Amino acid sequence: MTGRRQSETLEPDMLREVQVMTASSAEFSRPRTQARAALDAYARRRGVRPVESIHDLAQPEVFESYEELDAFLAHVRAERDANLA
Repeated sequence: MTGRRQSETLEPDMLREVQVMTASSAEFSRPRTQARAALDAYARRRGVRPVESIHDLAQPEVFESYEELDAFLAHVRAERDANLA
């Protein structure tokens, strides 16, 4: 604090010029566009395709029993709850 009261009005010679600069959306989208193109090219080379349905992810017999599934779901819930605290 310079000793002035907060309610005191600043004189024009006390004011400093402030420049506000913003970047255009084009500046932000260019690197993302390039990264996206590189990622798409990598996916094509690897033969990766988008998931079109939840059924594409389903795998039979991932869990050997309902008890194993229940234990896994309990673990996931406990981890999520622990990370919320």
